[in-house]
Amino acid sequence: MASDRAATARLAGVLARASTEPGGIREVARQLDLGALADGPIADLYAGLVDVVCPPDGDLDDAHSREAYLEAVIEVMGRGFGDLERPGVETIRAVLGLYITNAVHLRIVNAIANNLVTLPRDIDEVSALQQGLKDFVRGCVEQALDEAGDAFPAEDLTASIDEFYEQAISILDAEGDAAAEGEGPAEEEDE
Repeated sequence: MASDRAATARLAGVLARASTEPGGIREVARQLDLGALADGPIADLYAGLVDVVCPPDGDLDDAHSREAYLEAVIEVMGRGFGDLERPGVETIRAVLGLYITNAVHLRIVNAIANNLVTLPRDIDEVSALQQGLKDFVRGCVEQALDEAGDAFPAEDLTASIDEFYEQAISILDAEGDAAAEGEGPAEEEDE
């Protein structure tokens, strides 16, 4: 979990610098001694930043952070943002949001793989639950980014990552327990 928080802070820092540097993300890459990437395609540059955002010398959590970042880069490139050279507020929000969503989702998948969460036995229920969970996490991330405003204070965002994970695991536990008891999907409580 610490690796996700640290990576979020590093990513926010890189993107913030790129938004204000006259040379944008390419100048930031040069400053980070990634000159070869700075002159290449923008997709390669963002993918190459993985070693800055998520250093390669770590454990499984670090590997999940790297995977979450690379998935976010693929998603960002697929959306066709026009300001990746010098990212604006909306692009920064999108990149951070996708990274955080992917990081939390991968943590949940890891918890499921380690039998920390009980899932329904029906594959259709599991598929629906998985998509609903990713949508839930995405919604939580978007809400946190809205609350953060344009400044994206890294400490607020990194604290939110653990909160999203805990909320999602609670939902999964409730759904899995209900399915295991033969009750079907858990009813949502009114707040």
